[in-house]
Amino acid sequence: MPENFEFLPGSQETEIMNFISEFHSGNLPFLFQTSGSTGKPKKIIFTKDQLIVSAKNTIAYFQLHENQTFYLCLDVQTVAAKMMIVRAIISGARLICGPVKKEIQLPPQRSIDFVALVPIQLQHLLTQNLHISTQTIFLLGGAPLSQKIINLILTKEIQCYQSFGMTETLSHVALRKITKHTMPYSGMEGITFTSQQGKLIIHYPALSQNPIRTTDEIELIDERNFYWKGRQDFAINSGGVKLHPFSIEDKILENLGLQTLIFGQPDEFLGEKVVMLVIGNIDVRLKKSNFSFLSPYEIPKLYQCIPRFHYLRNEKIDRINTKLASKENEWRALL
Repeated sequence: MPENFEFLPGSQETEIMNFISEFHSGNLPFLFQTSGSTGKPKKIIFTKDQLIVSAKNTIAYFQLHENQTFYLCLDVQTVAAKMMIVRAIISGARLICGPVKKEIQLPPQRSIDFVALVPIQLQHLLTQNLHISTQTIFLLGGAPLSQKIINLILTKEIQCYQSFGMTETLSHVALRKITKHTMPYSGMEGITFTSQQGKLIIHYPALSQNPIRTTDEIELIDERNFYWKGRQDFAINSGGVKLHPFSIEDKILENLGLQTLIFGQPDEFLGEKVVMLVIGNIDVRLKKSNFSFLSPYEIPKLYQCIPRFHYLRNEKIDRINTKLASKENEWRALL
């Protein structure tokens, strides 16, 4: 066992040790699989050198070093978890490996300097009213941050960075610190951005000879900075107005406390109409007046209540399978 690795009860010790063994065995190819959030998962191969390039970028950005302690609580099958392991190996930092669960708790009486989380884990951590060091760096990814979580971060005055990246980029290519003011994403060292028809193109020569084209809709500030709007895969065109479900879902959560999934359905007059799945009791009755904080185009035309959403391995909502779980005969119009 590596001296700088510590395994807590319930951690993925066998899987982590297998990955460490593979990493040290030579420059063998590493096979990763995309999450499948926008379609069928696909396999991508990277080399050990490429993993090291990505790890060194993060180490340099956050000035990570061997006298620090990292904490791992992500599924080791994800890129995010594997890159935490590589960062610990390259930097020499101590890595404490904990159980993978939404109800995260940082190890008591231990000083954690760096931890990668998905938003639902951070939300649980912040709502437990536990003491959290302002020195700990929280790296967030996997899903957009709701305004509710952002407010919790600002209240606790902790260091949180939202990451932008994907399996194809071996973790993040851009970061933004969560502050009172909405900040753009800024590219890591050696990474630049362009856009075509409003969609982000990533230029990462150390990782790929070809530009990495995405379906992320952005507002490009310059070659190093951009604002993220949403995924083209999920955008709704209703009456000629482009709507981004993540933004609508966030507003509903912030104002009504409802966890929702917004998507479009074909409509004879609008092209697409906004519909909504809500986690809740099947007898819940919603009114149009409840959604006065939305624009007229954003207000759902139909909704239905379902007991739960489906999730991917990386804790993103599985939007495809959650939509498939809906039943046409249960749709209701807002009163």
